[in-house]
Amino acid sequence: MPQLTDHQAWQWLLNGLRGLAAMIEQQAKTPGSQMTPSQCSELNGELKRLQAVMAKRLEEMRG
Repeated sequence: MPQLTDHQAWQWLLNGLRGLAAMIEQQAKTPGSQMTPSQCSELNGELKRLQAVMAKRLEEMRG
């Protein structure tokens, strides 16, 4: 497996968080979901804050 640069690793993690957030948003819309819409919203809020921190770090790495 090829080695990732720090920047590539951070970008990969950020993209993964974005995908996870999209899946959680879909879960909130699924009838019979085990998570309530408010739980999904709360979790997505935390993910968005983490994404913002990671995006800022990526910008600093490009700097």
